[in-house]
Amino acid sequence: MGSTLFSLLPRFTELMSDSSATPIHIAGGGLAGLLLGIRLRRDGIPVTVSEAGSYPRHRVCGEFMSGAGVDVLRRSGMLDPLLDRGALWGKSAAFYSEHDLLQSFELPEPALCLSRHATDDALAGAFRQLGGNLQEKTRVRDDDMESPGTVRAIGRRRLAEDGGWKWFGLKIHVRDFEIESDLEMHLHRDAYIGACRIEDDRVNLCGLFRSPANEGGKKKLSPVDLLRGLPGSKLFRKTERANFLTETQCAVAGLDLHPRKGVDDACCRIGDALTMIPPLTGNGMSMALESADAAVSPLCEFSNGETGWEETVDTIANRLDHQFSGRLTWAGRIQQSLFSPLARPLLFSIGKMFPSVWSYGFGKTR
Repeated sequence: MGSTLFSLLPRFTELMSDSSATPIHIAGGGLAGLLLGIRLRRDGIPVTVSEAGSYPRHRVCGEFMSGAGVDVLRRSGMLDPLLDRGALWGKSAAFYSEHDLLQSFELPEPALCLSRHATDDALAGAFRQLGGNLQEKTRVRDDDMESPGTVRAIGRRRLAEDGGWKWFGLKIHVRDFEIESDLEMHLHRDAYIGACRIEDDRVNLCGLFRSPANEGGKKKLSPVDLLRGLPGSKLFRKTERANFLTETQCAVAGLDLHPRKGVDDACCRIGDALTMIPPLTGNGMSMALESADAAVSPLCEFSNGETGWEETVDTIANRLDHQFSGRLTWAGRIQQSLFSPLARPLLFSIGKMFPSVWSYGFGKTR
């Protein structure tokens, strides 16, 4: 009986939708797009999510969710389903230079650690069960992004070159990694690599790297070699006996880490489509979920005919700009210092004298 009722849930929620409501179209089925779709469906709004890929899939991501995003999941009814998928609670963090532990500390609040492979699949399933229309392997044209009722949750900002450098991200899962904290951040000269404990006795290795834009035909290291860290480093020693699961490997290039404002764009943007925060903060997943949460009520009002589209876009943009401006500023300063030949050694020296600088910076990006 219970399973029969559960199978009828999509049809029930579809019938409960207000037939007079304007449909919402979400371009992009990542964290932000799927959670927004779930929340709108719970409010009876007709929603279509178009996703260029399919589920489940691996994504370049720290797979570490801390800050307000965990509360958003709880209020959205998605925390327990993710725990059922094997999500772990992360309670400790540590920062390392190439050779030294800079600081280890307990997180102010536990973080949720789960692969994107499992997270996105769970969110997609929940959206479907609520009667949402999920279109996989479907791309939305840029010209359609400005249509009333369309939310852009895909199409992160791209930047081919930034000050003579190219930025790219890599991710892979490993086993038998000697992890000492639930989250570790290894800071190298031209990269930082995060290690996060996730489900199925795995550790997620995810890094941000830069390379000279004019390196030409210089021989490049493989993604696995890059994620191992510099030879002789603390990270390299930790990965010596690790088993790299190559089927989980993925990469992304052309990253634009400059903060962007929603009010400067005519589109309705959420998640990475709005702006990216430097990944060293471990706050990107949370910001994606928070942006979806902030967009729910304005979109419901638009769908129900209470506000116009321009007002809706402005309201969402102003909310997100106000919500994220402080942490984006702090994250940008830290990122710049870590990759500056002058500021980097000074930051490390200050960090050795006052280890709490690392936990302080971590807190300011929440």
